[in-house]
Amino acid sequence: MDLKSVKDKIKKGIWRKIVEFKVDKLDDLVKSDLVTLKGKILDHADTLEDQSASRIKTELGALAAQKKVWMVLTVSQIVQFSGRLRIFKV
Repeated sequence: MDLKSVKDKIKKGIWRKIVEFKVDKLDDLVKSDLVTLKGKILDHADTLEDQSASRIKTELGALAAQKKVWMVLTVSQIVQFSGRLRIFKV
């Protein structure tokens, strides 16, 4: 066996492992995975936006209800207080 034949056998062995582990197609696999990942992220973002919008709507409704209660209590107290002030007006 000469040095060239050993070198060729090593190259063939390395190339077989490269093909076996799909290293030669790694760029295509990575691109495919990135496209899939991007799609999943966008789908998840849309879901979060829908959930967030629903949550925000619920919270704003709760705030509006509390505002109504606060307004009723505050306005009634102001009306009562202003009625008492009329007594002192001359």
